[in-house]
Amino acid sequence: MKIQREFISARKIENNIELSNLQTGQKIIVNQYTYELILKMVETYPEYIDIDNREENLILEYLQEINLLETDSKYTLPPLTKPKILLSNRNSDANIVFMGVPYDAGSTGPTGSKTAPGYFRNYFSGVSKSYNNLLMENCDYQYRSNILGRVKDIGDVLYLPGESIVDFQDRVKQVISLYSSSKIIVMGGDHSISNSVVEALTNDSDQKIIFMKFDAHYDCSGTSKNMPLNHHNYIEKIRGYIRVNEIIHIGVREPMLPFYNICDDIVLTKFEDFMQYLSKINNNNIYISIDIDVLEPLENPGTGYQVPEGFEIKELLKYLDSLKNHNIIGADIVEYNPLLDKNNESFYNVKKIFEKLVEIME
Repeated sequence: MKIQREFISARKIENNIELSNLQTGQKIIVNQYTYELILKMVETYPEYIDIDNREENLILEYLQEINLLETDSKYTLPPLTKPKILLSNRNSDANIVFMGVPYDAGSTGPTGSKTAPGYFRNYFSGVSKSYNNLLMENCDYQYRSNILGRVKDIGDVLYLPGESIVDFQDRVKQVISLYSSSKIIVMGGDHSISNSVVEALTNDSDQKIIFMKFDAHYDCSGTSKNMPLNHHNYIEKIRGYIRVNEIIHIGVREPMLPFYNICDDIVLTKFEDFMQYLSKINNNNIYISIDIDVLEPLENPGTGYQVPEGFEIKELLKYLDSLKNHNIIGADIVEYNPLLDKNNESFYNVKKIFEKLVEIME
């Protein structure tokens, strides 16, 4: 027989001690004398117990009743193991940086996408377990996501309410410049945040970049002195960066309005055309920008600008999977609005997209 010390949680209740089995939730209450005797037994018999003491045998029977005694004759549950801390020191060497950009002042409609980075992290970090062990010492066991354990999460870029978009985007560029040797995944925020990310990446690289956008909209409505940068016109800015070689639109479904200007951008509507295009760009750097309104609205309520007949999530993942042998230097996921989501349907899509991006960028 062996007392399974690692299963036992102890806490004081008035003048008594409550012992709990961490696996089963079973509990017994013992007095201080019995508790001290149990501690003595644990120290005296670190391995298997073979005693002929009536008092101690009575204690062992109590422990047996709540499955805290390992024997050869009675079934016991598998040993309790401390969960691996998946988001630990090993992600310090990750070649992918994850950054939140909680900015939606560039949205011309419903706001709320600025809450997406925090909402995303809360899902992965919301499980923990804290309890007292047999010696009433506090033990903290935390769950860490396998997928977030493969990236270096550097947190969110600070946005000061009321500051100009120029000041904020300068801060975004400064942060990205600190991680110029890493690939980056950014979570917005509205789609205007792509501008500062791409500008930072083009400043830190001498190589040409292909800006590949999955979106239901063209986002080419034009800019002027009286019209600040927003999620409908940021493409005009990206088009002006000398190292952006091409802009690719995939999944666009909105009508082409008279004042839209797509210049020499490439618009792809079929997967076959996409694959043919990929066959011609072997060694190019690619930046992927995913506006989740590219997805079918019936399966994706959590965004403010819906256009019917979008991609199903499996179709989008198929496109992304086709990019795994290409040099993807960065990506963003934008326009997810948790305030509009229903039953986390869109969040599930965002999670799948994030997982796929990590997979193809590693």
